[in-house]
Amino acid sequence: MLVKHAKEYNVDVIAVVRRADQVESLKAIGAKYIVNTSDADWQDQLKTLAKDLEATLGFDAVGGSLTGEELECMPNGSDLQVYGALSGQPSSALNAKSFIFQGKKVSGFWLAPYLQNRGTFGLLSMFRKVSNGLKTSFATTINKTYALEDAARATREY
Repeated sequence: MLVKHAKEYNVDVIAVVRRADQVESLKAIGAKYIVNTSDADWQDQLKTLAKDLEATLGFDAVGGSLTGEELECMPNGSDLQVYGALSGQPSSALNAKSFIFQGKKVSGFWLAPYLQNRGTFGLLSMFRKVSNGLKTSFATTINKTYALEDAARATREY
């Protein structure tokens, strides 16, 4: 979703994924820059792309050690917004040097407070953009549905 939305504004996105099938899915929607953490040199790839594209804002849905590993690859002054914990582990592998000497930061992102601070007109504008993009940039493909009692298995299979 972020890749498609960013494309509309000519913003480059570096997508970081964990599996080869995710690479193919992102290529299919037009992603240009994809790093697969299954590759042995994924950190070098991310470091190079982040430097070349001057990417100083990141979003992390996975958490765990990936949070710190991604932050290490980002340029000085970068901000990594954590909005999920798909790994099931606390964000870790954070190096104090990144904060002290490189001006990097990790922040949490939760949609509810963000929306509260938008004001009425900001919300209306956002809702209009989202509703206009439901079939394009905000379209979601549902690959499979699970019963509630299978929620743990669904998370693992994701």
